Amino acid sequence: MCSDMEEHAFNVVCEQEFGMEACTYGDMAIQRWYSKVLSAAIQRWCTKVISANCSTGFPRTLGQAEALDKICELDLVISLNIPFETLKDRLSARWIHPASGRVYNMEFNPPRVHQGIDDITSEPLIQREDDKPEAVAVRLRKYKDAAKPVMELYK
Repeated sequence: MCSDMEEHAFNVVCEQEFGMEACTYGDMAIQRWYSKVLSAAIQRWCTKVISANCSTGFPRTLGQAEALDKICELDLVISLNIPFETLKDRLSARWIHPASGRVYNMEFNPPRVHQGIDDITSEPLIQREDDKPEAVAVRLRKYKDAAKPVMELYK
């Protein structure tokens, strides 16, 4: 693994370069840098540590998949076919404690003491805007469209 100093230096360079690219490319910079930063991190990880790798939820776009293929040889790709409504229901049940980042799922990991209240601080939980049912449905549709070419690549 990288030392704390090495990791900090890597993060500072990425933040500076991302800022300059964001001015040029706008919203596209986020997607470009997501791939760049993850590729760099995965490459360091692959070369220093990993003999067997399991990554969940990545790659999400064809560009990310193509970048990953350039730096790592995949032995296995698993795709889970989960019904849309099941995903929507599970993701929409997520609530968080904003100060700590603790995550609760009202179906699978609800607060133990009171509904909607953090177990440790007794402060109210919130549901992020992107975890509300309507937003989750939009996110899942976008993901399905973006994932289709990735699925085709790995068939």
